[in-house]
Amino acid sequence: MEGYKKVTIYHGGDADSLLNEFLPLYSAFKDVSFNQKIEIDISKLKWINPLMVLFLSSFINYTNSEYRAEGEVSSYLKTIKFPNGISLLKDGLKNKNYTPIYNFAKEFLPVDDFLTVVKNNIESFEYIEYPFSLTVSELFDNIIEHSKSEKNFIISQYYPLKKYLESCIIDNGIGLRQTYLEKNIECLSDEKAIELALSGESTKPGNERGCGLNMIIKIICEGLKGEVLLVSGSSLAFFKESKTPNLLNLDNFSWKGLIVAFRIPKTNKKINTEKYY
Repeated sequence: MEGYKKVTIYHGGDADSLLNEFLPLYSAFKDVSFNQKIEIDISKLKWINPLMVLFLSSFINYTNSEYRAEGEVSSYLKTIKFPNGISLLKDGLKNKNYTPIYNFAKEFLPVDDFLTVVKNNIESFEYIEYPFSLTVSELFDNIIEHSKSEKNFIISQYYPLKKYLESCIIDNGIGLRQTYLEKNIECLSDEKAIELALSGESTKPGNERGCGLNMIIKIICEGLKGEVLLVSGSSLAFFKESKTPNLLNLDNFSWKGLIVAFRIPKTNKKINTEKYY
């Protein structure tokens, strides 16, 4: 790809947190325009996580960028249908710890198919079935109602040795800040947009509903002792269990749309989600 900027990702990030998984992406894509066609080299990676998979899938599809992968990572990417994904699983998937990449638009939502695949393949899913289904359904609804994105992606991977489920959902829509601005709600920055979303500020008439994102974070972080990472525009928010969230400004970086990644530890205890409504 002579003439195109080359971006090399050297490692898949530290698995101790979603925040540290995101940092290699931030480092590699600083100063890269979201409308810029580039060459992405991931051949040096030994492993790759759902957050990185969908980030690259979404960017490649939006910009028609090219990529280079080798070794075990290349084999795994082919298995999960990287980078374009699938819109519906035609054949049953049993005894696997992953789902393929699903792509979806307003015309078709694979949410039921996706949840069935996760349910059939993820250990301890019976204990998190309702909060997980609620989380995924809420994120699907938010994307369809607000994002104005033509192609969106979702994936899940369970790690038996690390004992957690990691999922990510991404869109290339207008992002949180523009969503508020189009509803005539003052929003001066991407960081402010995240703060409004977390406070329950609704973009619907009459403040019909606006606590969805905040409720999801509480269920995952407080109820299930997990993590959530949000990226919109040039701002990032990271939540872990009940600790004070990290709000970061991403200099020389901007994501067109919204990234939501979440991690749920293996559990044998159901939680009461009603306390978080």
